[in-house]
Amino acid sequence: MKKVLYTFLFVLGVASCGFLDVPSEDIYRTDTYYTNENDLRAALGGCYASMTESALYGQMISGRMGLWADLGYNNYSVDVNTVAENMVTTSDAKVRGYWQNCYKGINSANLLIANIDKAKDVSAEDRLDILGQARFLRAYYYFMLVTKFGAVPLRTEFVSGSERDKLQMARTPAAEVYDFIISEMEFAAGAVKEIDEVSSPGVVNKSAVYGMLARVCLYNAGYPNHAPGMYAKARGYAKKVIDSGRHHLNPDYRQVFINYMQDVYDPAESIWEVEFYGNNKNTYNTSGGSIGRTTGPRNKNLNTTYGYCLGTVRANQYHYSLYDSGDVRRDWNIVDYYFDSEHDGTHIALSNVYSRYAGKFRREYEVVQPRVNDAGPGNFPLLRFADVLLMYAEAWAADIEAGPEMEVMAYECLNRVRRRGHNLPELVADSSVDFPVTSNRSALLSEIQDERARELAYEMLRKDDLVRWGIFYSRMKSAELVPPTSISASLYTYLTRCLNNVQPRDVLWPIPASEMNVNAKLVQNEGW
Repeated sequence: MKKVLYTFLFVLGVASCGFLDVPSEDIYRTDTYYTNENDLRAALGGCYASMTESALYGQMISGRMGLWADLGYNNYSVDVNTVAENMVTTSDAKVRGYWQNCYKGINSANLLIANIDKAKDVSAEDRLDILGQARFLRAYYYFMLVTKFGAVPLRTEFVSGSERDKLQMARTPAAEVYDFIISEMEFAAGAVKEIDEVSSPGVVNKSAVYGMLARVCLYNAGYPNHAPGMYAKARGYAKKVIDSGRHHLNPDYRQVFINYMQDVYDPAESIWEVEFYGNNKNTYNTSGGSIGRTTGPRNKNLNTTYGYCLGTVRANQYHYSLYDSGDVRRDWNIVDYYFDSEHDGTHIALSNVYSRYAGKFRREYEVVQPRVNDAGPGNFPLLRFADVLLMYAEAWAADIEAGPEMEVMAYECLNRVRRRGHNLPELVADSSVDFPVTSNRSALLSEIQDERARELAYEMLRKDDLVRWGIFYSRMKSAELVPPTSISASLYTYLTRCLNNVQPRDVLWPIPASEMNVNAKLVQNEGW
């Protein structure tokens, strides 16, 4: 059973007014609330809860927003001519929901931060931990926004439903937003608990903070900011996680994702995750998610015992070709079967790569019964140790100012991930799979980029990776030029739409039209 359940108190009864989906003042009675530790923890649950919404990790991010980029394509008819197919418009409902739910989480955090000192029965240590989590979550929501929209309004005060004038706020330059994110996360690093001191990897912990700081700094170092000194900071933060001694790779890559579906905690590998619980039946009727229901081996049997799955994302030849035949990640990430829609439990083999599904999250491994059509208990990874290792390696390879004394560690970090991908011991050198240290820095960086595609596929980091490397548009257009060797006419239509729609402006999403309408100080992104 979950050790942590997100409290939904602070995301109910909202009054929608654009820019911020702000809560009703009747719910946020600061004169009678925040008076004890239970109030603070309930409010903190509300800060987490926005992530579980359908508009974010509850469904859209995990398979309906095109974030897999060059590793596959959407084949869900409901998503035609939307962001899922790189056909973004200023009225796209998914983009609008993403913006509004991030700001909803920010607004909840702002309210908690402003009132945290009112509670009298909480220890100084616990108060600091709660504050650290809230400030980290606020920063993380801003990170989600700045990577997708660029400059965004930076609001650090709660806005109630009656304060419409406060919604008029110009966009803060992206560089300043990044500075704020890093500052807030650095505060959180000194405030929150170690990962082995919290109830689950769903709770913000020191390893999660340092690992996410490494990611933020890598993004800040890349396109379009190219902020100086960020590669060194990224290495430093990643090294804190590596040197903590609390983390190692699960020996079986496949088991990492089975664990997510079975509610098994593995904090050595899974540092931070979005948690869901149950099947939206019985007691916890609003806390199930769509992990494995959106992406995974397709199963259209509505009465299935193996878990209904839309199968919204299919793979492509480029992604498949990145793996060698001994890499166990290939046939796990690019599943070679689906379930027959009429005969539950029948595996139908898929020999054509373009017919195969993004299969990393598989509902057939769920243990909660019954498996219902609409929701399940699977968790979604926000940060894994494998990512931390690859970030350290990249932060050395991409930094021309990084000295040779860190070279061996950079290669070793990469090779630890490669070895596990071939079912080999993580810490034992093996010339059959290790990337040679004799390679030059440029070759190492290129290999790390490919390794991130192999390891982190369909964890929805790929588009952000391509954008920060400055190659999103060129990479997507080069994929368009590779003709499929064999593909059905219907799938070819889906594939080509995803690629043909891409434009240079797509490195950022547009500010939603609904937000532009209520906030006169907003200026639209270039090209929209």
